[in-house]
Amino acid sequence: MLEFDFLMANPPYTRAADLPSEDREKLKHSFATTTTVSISGKPPVYVYFLARSIDRVSTGGAAGFLTPQEYLATQYGTALKQYLLTECAITAFIRFDPTGESLFDDANVTSLITVVEKRASEDADNATQFIRVDDSAELHPEWLQNVINKGDDDDAALPAGVTLTRVPQADLDPTANWLAYFTCETPAIKTEKLPRLGEFVSIHRGQTTGSTGFFCLTQDQKDAFDIDTRHVTRVIRKPALVNGYVFTEADWEALRDAGEPVWLLDPDQVPTVPDSVQAATEQTETQATSADADTSNLAAYLVRGVEEHDLYEVNTLQDREPWYRIRDQASPRVLVPDAARDGFTFVLNETPARHIKNFRGFYDVDFDDVELKALLAYLNSGVGHRVLNQYTYTQQGGYDRIRISTLEDVPVIDPTDLSPELRTDLATAFDELCATARSGGDCGPVRDRIDTHLYAGLPSQSS
Repeated sequence: MLEFDFLMANPPYTRAADLPSEDREKLKHSFATTTTVSISGKPPVYVYFLARSIDRVSTGGAAGFLTPQEYLATQYGTALKQYLLTECAITAFIRFDPTGESLFDDANVTSLITVVEKRASEDADNATQFIRVDDSAELHPEWLQNVINKGDDDDAALPAGVTLTRVPQADLDPTANWLAYFTCETPAIKTEKLPRLGEFVSIHRGQTTGSTGFFCLTQDQKDAFDIDTRHVTRVIRKPALVNGYVFTEADWEALRDAGEPVWLLDPDQVPTVPDSVQAATEQTETQATSADADTSNLAAYLVRGVEEHDLYEVNTLQDREPWYRIRDQASPRVLVPDAARDGFTFVLNETPARHIKNFRGFYDVDFDDVELKALLAYLNSGVGHRVLNQYTYTQQGGYDRIRISTLEDVPVIDPTDLSPELRTDLATAFDELCATARSGGDCGPVRDRIDTHLYAGLPSQSS
């Protein structure tokens, strides 16, 4: 097998989901039979490329790769990180600011440089450098080369906009989110003995409608087609419509009166409408339907929508029968956006409204109101945000994301295990947080008080 002393690469970023299933299976089989790495899930092609390339580097050789950053925080990246820890001295990860401009004119992707050495023996003293390069930074090639070569430059001489954190490689856990090392932050409390969020709630993403413009209706649309309320359910269309930390009946009614889409189409089977979207398309083309231009009812809305919303081109609807019937899902107790710029907001839902895919929801919540509000006070606090930051990753464009499986693993307080006084104090503070946000006040002092309660009632980093 041909080996290289030095290798540099910018591998393809193609998602596994974008490959034909036959090509995807060939890639997985080839990879499994030629490397010692077992990668689960559906990783993008660059993950396979990294491991396969490092396998071709000679002992003592070096390699550098420009890829997206996501593998440092995802489940499919765990096996690759374990491979790097086992086979390499990981010299540096250089992360370019995902909130700034993309490095590529024709691709809006995050950028990470991975630099490794193929080691001949175990190097217990190796320290991996996590280098964060903000968008405003002006890098000096000599300094960067010196850092990568493990020079002795004083960190105080770092170029403006560059931060560096050194972590002993022996301390790196392949199952952890390595993007957290770029923030130079640690959680404000000890989390080792805290339970995980998934021990208390089930977390599910919202409905995938296939076409939100068709399935989410305003009150005027509902009235225009005389669609009975039994054929719709309430919906919270998107996070931007939720202001603050609690969503109430009055909030839903205000959105309805403002003309926002607040109804989710949710009918039982409609006899005059074909079950498949393909058959509905053909019916529309031949006009073999009673849902003609003079008809205003549910069937008319469904059949006309096929053409008006180009539903025959929506892959989600192709295998769903009936195509207009969305999967049943109850109303969540708590809503969380699927992406955020300035920290995730955990919203108490006091309505029967459902959510769609731009939200995640908490289900199977056995806490009473005080216990749930105490948990929400923690999740929305400064302490909670610092803990959560260890589990998120930032996409190009500046949006933070956290996967459901990762969110389930976030350390949280057990409100049933708190003293009655602390539990009540946190719940009361959450109510105050909701009221302050609703009135447009400054929530910072309230979050500070929540942090004070948590510091007093939970183990601190310094204890």
